[in-house]
Amino acid sequence: MKEFMARYGTEAKCRRALYHARWPKGFRCPACADRRRSTFRRDGQTYYQCRACGHQTTLQSGTLLQATKLPLTTWFLGSTIR
Repeated sequence: MKEFMARYGTEAKCRRALYHARWPKGFRCPACADRRRSTFRRDGQTYYQCRACGHQTTLQSGTLLQATKLPLTTWFLGSTIR
């Protein structure tokens, strides 16, 4: 548990880990693969908007976590229990 908390103990740490898992070489637009993006927040969620095509996405869109209401720390903890 101590190791988990050090690595994924906050929502920010979980978001960072999810970002690197989803885009290991940095952001890529799912629609056009361009790297340029801007970010904005809406309803507590960070959106990434492609500067080339305008497509908007989030870290969770298109994943198993897309419609979850649970915090990422809960999902990450659940995935480590064996």
